[in-house]
Amino acid sequence: MPALRCAILRLFGTKTNLKCEIASTCRVEMPWQLTLGEFSAIGPRVHLYNLGEMSIGSRTIISQDVYLCGGSHDYTSPTFELVRSKIVIGDDVWIAAGAFIGPGVTVGTDRWWEPGPS
Repeated sequence: MPALRCAILRLFGTKTNLKCEIASTCRVEMPWQLTLGEFSAIGPRVHLYNLGEMSIGSRTIISQDVYLCGGSHDYTSPTFELVRSKIVIGDDVWIAAGAFIGPGVTVGTDRWWEPGPS
């Protein structure tokens, strides 16, 4: 029941509609920091470690075992403070199985493959 998972995430603050599919083994660290576009699919065992904002566009596929990590630590600081960074996955993107996306990364916001004006 994919719509049920989307509805439950909405109850916890995710900005989405019910037109998405989320696998039952997907883990979302902070649902209130997540924006998910319509007709997107999140595969099994995906970990959305969204300590900062995370935006996943429409018609986007996140395949199995992908880890999206929105946080790290400041290794130059003696107190090793937490650093939260936004991750943006654009529309019409496919993140392949087992990929790691680190803090502050943006994927697929330009439409470089479309021909320009002639």
